Amino acid sequence: MSLDKYMSILIVAANKTEEGRLKWEEGPFSDSYICNIASNAISLRLAREDYYLQIFNGEGNVVESISDEDFKISGYPQAYEAMKNLFGMARRNALGADKITIDILDSLNKI
Repeated sequence: MSLDKYMSILIVAANKTEEGRLKWEEGPFSDSYICNIASNAISLRLAREDYYLQIFNGEGNVVESISDEDFKISGYPQAYEAMKNLFGMARRNALGADKITIDILDSLNKI
């Protein structure tokens, strides 16, 4: 199967995350973040030095798992950077990094 649709998921999810329209949470695995979309979910996971996009159905089962290496082999060398970028945004979103940073700056300005 062509990975066009999965690459599109990465791109659209990155755009929606950047717009603040997706809510990410810490995932079930170490170094993973998950986002519920309708009754399904997507997850990004970093394992060793590889990124994985996982697609979950409504029952919580992984129905697809694609690594950055799978993308590369199929002609998508840009997928590694796209996954790394989205993983970083998902991590910051899930951990509340932007809000924490603003809180710290506000506190520093009051000192």
